Amino acid sequence: MKVCHISFSFLIGGIENMLVDILEEQSQHIETTLIVINKNYDEKILNRISNRVKIILIDRPEGSKNPYYLAKLWLTLFRINPAVIHCHTPNIIDILSPFKSKCIYTSHTTGVPVENLHKYKRLFSISIAVQDDLMVRGGLTSEMIYNGIDFSLFKTKKNYTTQPDEQFKLVQVSRLLHEQKGQDISLEAISVLVNNLGVKNVHLDIIGDGPSEEYLKNLCENLKLQPYVSFLGPKDRSWIYEHLVNYHALVQPSRFEGFGITVIEAVATGIPVISSNIEGPLEVLENVNSAYIFDINSVNEFASQIKQVITDYQHHEMEDRCLQGLKVTRDKFKVTDTANNYLKAYKQLIQ
Repeated sequence: MKVCHISFSFLIGGIENMLVDILEEQSQHIETTLIVINKNYDEKILNRISNRVKIILIDRPEGSKNPYYLAKLWLTLFRINPAVIHCHTPNIIDILSPFKSKCIYTSHTTGVPVENLHKYKRLFSISIAVQDDLMVRGGLTSEMIYNGIDFSLFKTKKNYTTQPDEQFKLVQVSRLLHEQKGQDISLEAISVLVNNLGVKNVHLDIIGDGPSEEYLKNLCENLKLQPYVSFLGPKDRSWIYEHLVNYHALVQPSRFEGFGITVIEAVATGIPVISSNIEGPLEVLENVNSAYIFDINSVNEFASQIKQVITDYQHHEMEDRCLQGLKVTRDKFKVTDTANNYLKAYKQLIQ
């Protein structure tokens, strides 16, 4: 069986990191190809993909109407003749008219445009939250297949003791898109901790890049948080696998999120997660004792939850919480299950 995964772009982000893992798993069982349409990709993440996966770059300038690139895409697909074309951007179907009967789509977040999704042969959602969103906004039925990770790649935390004078290290790993990911809320929470709650020995590392970088750095300066916040830029997955374990907690103050792969990665590492109370992360963190949830509309509650995590470390309560959380997520979010469930769906589609 031949399967093509297609996306308009392939930059460093949660969707792409998840897709790399799925490609690796699927390529052990079927002939797998990744097609990136636009000249908008990060070579570092493409280099993570093994030689088992064929990578084809159409190199279309973003927004180009030149028919050359459409012809190149169609010719590529005719030559490969895949049994299934697995799309990861909602409007790709508009340029795949000769192949519609083979096209399926996975919705990776809430709020995606639904106007053209009925054109796909089959729809998938990465969580119940995304599945419900498609039904409510578009009347669209989709099959839910959870994203997963390779737990063996992550270092796990061994030492949960903290000293009273030790700097408490927080991290947020997200694209710098504050309207969705809420890095501005993180900065405001750090300000509340430092100025109102008397927690001075805390530091937040913000990892990622994106269009909000200048805005967030200006906000950090206006709040006078330079001693308490560092912008580390984007980091590749090997860095995350190696260094996430060095933090005391991950913060995830997203305003909307269909899933939250970084949440699972933090739990896999054995560190607690401080998350907003929106559907995607709540679904992932269900029954996880190392999850600390706050109301997305309350910066003060966010800051209080950070302070509570610090207290639980000092009272030696964190290790048991994190070990329980690791067990729950390991049983539920394995990338091998994700890849195999899609393989079953491909076979059903062909039959």
